Amino acid sequence: LAERVIKDLQLDQDPEFNAKLRPAGPVKPFVKDTLGLDLFAAKGAQDAESTQLTVEELRGKESNKIIDAVLEGVKAKQIPRSRAVVINFTSESPRTAARVLNTLSEFYLVARLEDKFDNAQRASAWLASRIQTLRQKVEASEREIEQYRKRHGLFEGRGTSLITEQVSDLNTKLTDATIERRAAEARLAQVRNLKNAESVDTAVQVLDSRLIERFREQELELERKEAELGQSLGARHPAMIQLQAEKQRFREKLQIEIGKIVQRAENEVVVARGREAALQRDLGAVKGDMVLSNQAAIGLRALEREADANKLLLEQFLASFMQTSAQEDMRAQ
Repeated sequence: LAERVIKDLQLDQDPEFNAKLRPAGPVKPFVKDTLGLDLFAAKGAQDAESTQLTVEELRGKESNKIIDAVLEGVKAKQIPRSRAVVINFTSESPRTAARVLNTLSEFYLVARLEDKFDNAQRASAWLASRIQTLRQKVEASEREIEQYRKRHGLFEGRGTSLITEQVSDLNTKLTDATIERRAAEARLAQVRNLKNAESVDTAVQVLDSRLIERFREQELELERKEAELGQSLGARHPAMIQLQAEKQRFREKLQIEIGKIVQRAENEVVVARGREAALQRDLGAVKGDMVLSNQAAIGLRALEREADANKLLLEQFLASFMQTSAQEDMRAQ
């Protein structure tokens, strides 16, 4: 601070602080004649010593002498139990004392602001470097997570892993297949009981078939003819015998049609059972994959926790960087 005051006020041009500018007085000849001391000889020894120094060292030495001369006039102390500092400066000239004191105080306050500004700059630079490192670390963590997912097949679906979605989908399909298989078995049991049916009425109640409906109409027509002929003809009449033979052929045709329906029902049961078994195998295989996936997910969660920690740390550093930058801008202004 003293050096800055010297440069600002050009105190190096003031003989009070620069001894080289002071005129030589009668003291040196008196000392030599009275005391036998040759001050010029001492000065010659100093000059000889000076010739061994570089120009920069000589300038520094002269500058330090002027600085020491200024500092000799400075007295500073802190007021007890306060943050105030009292500064006094003593000089041969009241004007010089005031100028030095005011300039020194001003430079002291400026220096404090500069120190804070420099600290903020250093903090900003360090935070910027640290943020860059953390960004790279976060990117590396995310890349590692993606690579880990690919290695272990841990792909994400709609909020859950794909393998979890597959298990859920297969469970739903297996439930539907089981319901369909049970319904097919129930239909098969019903149509099998129709083989011994003596009337089409039972078949109509069970089967949804237009052909069965026509059989129903034919049966009603045969029963109507039998009732009409039974009143006027005997049981041994050729017309009645022909009617009975026609009814027998009708029953045979009915049983053939019911047999076809039974065959279709059996095929439906076979298909439903096969589909259910296939889904059970697929579900078992996927559950096996899910066990391996869950084991791999333990490592994935560890990587994700590390990535989240890095992201949180990065966010904290970014917040600190923004705060420090705002303080730096404010102090710069």
